[in-house]
Amino acid sequence: MGFGFACGPLGLEIFAPHVDGELLRTLAELTLALVLFTDAANANLSVLKISLQLPERLLLIGLLLTILLGFGFGSRMIECGRIGIN
Repeated sequence: MGFGFACGPLGLEIFAPHVDGELLRTLAELTLALVLFTDAANANLSVLKISLQLPERLLLIGLLLTILLGFGFGSRMIECGRIGIN
């Protein structure tokens, strides 16, 4: 990471990538998919089968709260005019 910073636009300017918003979004989505897949592939299923309460709580409570809070935050951002919808 330090090497990338030193060679990037804030350092020696050896590398100056020009990334548009759509490419950055696609790259972020692919990175997230790889991280989630790797994490799921390394999950210890025998432990999850023994204690089903943790995954149930994460899916039922955590996912619901994440969706509701994300929707509320996004709605508030739209109302304040910080996010424009075309």
